[in-house]
Amino acid sequence: MLHASRYQNVAISDWELRSCVGHNAAAFDAIQARQCGLSQHELGWIGQIGAQASELHDLAIDCARPLIERHQTLKNEMPICCLSSSKGCIEQALEGSLQIDQSLPSSLAGSICRATGIPHYIGHSCAAACSTGLYTLLDAADLLAAGHSSVAFAGAADASLHPMLLGAYHNLKVMAQVPPEAFTGNGTGFAPAEGAAFFKLEPQGTWQLKAGVRAADAKHITRCEDASVLNACLQALWEHVPEPDLIVTHATGTAHGDAFESRALAHGPWSAAELLHCKPAIGHCLGASGCVELAIGLHSTAQRIWKLSLGFGGHIAALALTRNH
Repeated sequence: MLHASRYQNVAISDWELRSCVGHNAAAFDAIQARQCGLSQHELGWIGQIGAQASELHDLAIDCARPLIERHQTLKNEMPICCLSSSKGCIEQALEGSLQIDQSLPSSLAGSICRATGIPHYIGHSCAAACSTGLYTLLDAADLLAAGHSSVAFAGAADASLHPMLLGAYHNLKVMAQVPPEAFTGNGTGFAPAEGAAFFKLEPQGTWQLKAGVRAADAKHITRCEDASVLNACLQALWEHVPEPDLIVTHATGTAHGDAFESRALAHGPWSAAELLHCKPAIGHCLGASGCVELAIGLHSTAQRIWKLSLGFGGHIAALALTRNH
């Protein structure tokens, strides 16, 4: 039996997100209206926020700055800063346009804190493929629950639309050649996308974090394939937050991934929950996808939310929250 990490005094009090269909509540409204922010690239479909591909640090700072400016406590004490990217800026480092220490996934925290005036922080980052965002958020929750600070700033960003990376995805034949549609079972691939989302965590706030799961599916070298692992994750969430009214799916857009996830969600006491699929509208924000899609779901009217991430290489993460009144 898989046991979830349980949290009693960790809440999301505020958040900020960036996506190719808009920011914050506008992104949720666009998805509800079935709008699509994807565009066609010569190699497949992508989710680009502006007229030109974003630089990772610029995107992260643009997303983080409003959140930090709304909360001076992030500057006035030593906050926990768990900020990650699944890939960093390795392409720019190889080109020589960035120093290697500025290109690593762990460099986001320093870049954001310098740009926004946070003088000291307790830093932490992790990289867990497409589940990076939720792993990072849960790591921040662990540190906050352990009493290392009274406030945490957590989240993830990815802006991996560099030609080298798109070429690699194209050669692997995993890029969507038609706009992706979740859970059809006929997906042709995913649409790599830019995105970022950051959260302020405190003991009390709008959304109380109740439980989190981090697990590994080692049955296949690249994908999640062991149904018992995902089912155990869902059972663990049900133990702490039963009867969710909204499940924000991973819904990667690939035929295998969507079939694997949809089978698990259709068979269990959670099968009555409404499902929110974000990637058909915003694309796959890679390591930031879990945070971006969670932030979108927090703008819904739901009272009990689950969020799932099924990462490359079998990295699985999931969490459950309840709305405070």
